[in-house]
Amino acid sequence: PTKGERHTEKLSRRNGGTDMRVAMRTTSPRWTRRVRTRASAEESAPTKKDAPPKPKPKPKPKTLPEAMNEDIIPGLKEVLRDTTADLELEFEDNQLCGTFVSLRNNSAYNFWTFFPDGTLDGQRGFAIAAYGQPPSIVEPFMVDEKKITPQLVIFWISKRLRAQKSALKGTN
Repeated sequence: PTKGERHTEKLSRRNGGTDMRVAMRTTSPRWTRRVRTRASAEESAPTKKDAPPKPKPKPKPKTLPEAMNEDIIPGLKEVLRDTTADLELEFEDNQLCGTFVSLRNNSAYNFWTFFPDGTLDGQRGFAIAAYGQPPSIVEPFMVDEKKITPQLVIFWISKRLRAQKSALKGTN
């Protein structure tokens, strides 16, 4: 053994092997090393009191009809209240159908948001048309979103309706 190792052994034997810090002789006297002994291992063992509390289990995700009826339809009515009249929203057969009269030009519109997989995370589509006319195009909807929440669906539907310049008041 080297001179530093002999010194470490001496200190450890002298104190009964319970010291947690033992000076090491190295090129720099500032270095110390933590030595775990049986006594220090027992002292540092976590107890039941020290264990962090278990996180609450996450609530079970809502089904699409529950999310529509409890979160999305009421939220969408609130967001579109100032820009539309006679707003009617209905969720049926994995489609959110909406009818409203624009306060911008007093024209009636229909829109549809499709969820063919029956989930918020599956495929989605959107279509809008003037009342009595077929939709001009069915377009993908929220394709880049990773985690879909009811608030995000409300945001994107209202954003898409505002993008239809003739439909909603407050757009150019």
